[in-house]
Amino acid sequence: MHTYAALVASAHDQHEIGRVTITRPGASTMTAPIHFCQSGELAFFEGVDLAGIDPAVTMRVAIDPMAGPRIQLDALVVGAPWMLEPSVCSTWDVSITRTNSRYNNVRELDVGIAVACALPDGAQVELRTAARCSVAPDVFTVRHEIDDLRPELSR
Repeated sequence: MHTYAALVASAHDQHEIGRVTITRPGASTMTAPIHFCQSGELAFFEGVDLAGIDPAVTMRVAIDPMAGPRIQLDALVVGAPWMLEPSVCSTWDVSITRTNSRYNNVRELDVGIAVACALPDGAQVELRTAARCSVAPDVFTVRHEIDDLRPELSR
């Protein structure tokens, strides 16, 4: 399973557009800011990729034409990627609306997300963000296997 990480030339200049909080049973709570939102248009899916600078947390919000929005959460603290969907969430408010604007020939999207979900291992995930997403000139997306990062981050 792939994750999508945004790489930025000047990471310290990015403002926060949301937060993801992961609470594991018997462990501490991790809160990570979300700094990047990129339209999925260039990757041929309807939705957005969301990422923070640190720690390694990324999300893909994809709109399934039959079932509606789904969120893939990749976070080193929860292990394997998890698929969040309404059936495992006590709060599910996901809105992705196409605007009439384009940036670098990519349609801008207004994104509003407020979800609270339970993972199969008992961890609780809360995600909140509101942003206008497109393609930023200093952001590009790189595919990588999240498992490739684990050995380096555990040292």
